[in-house]
Amino acid sequence: MMLPTVLVLASDPVANVRFNVAKTFQRIHPILDADALAMHVKPCLEKLTQDVDHDVQYFASEAYENKAKAEIESRTDKT
Repeated sequence: MMLPTVLVLASDPVANVRFNVAKTFQRIHPILDADALAMHVKPCLEKLTQDVDHDVQYFASEAYENKAKAEIESRTDKT
């Protein structure tokens, strides 16, 4: 799986790499299990939303919001 690589890239010194990490999370979160999302993706996105670069913050916030919406929808579908 590519998750470990993406997580490492979240700390890259280049802002474009970090915001692409957030964009990647948006694309791969549907195929990740709940444990990976909770233990790895969520904390990483939370950290990226506090990044010094505004573009990184934007894309991380967008990815975080989309992840949260997906979680809510999946819970709604199960009831």
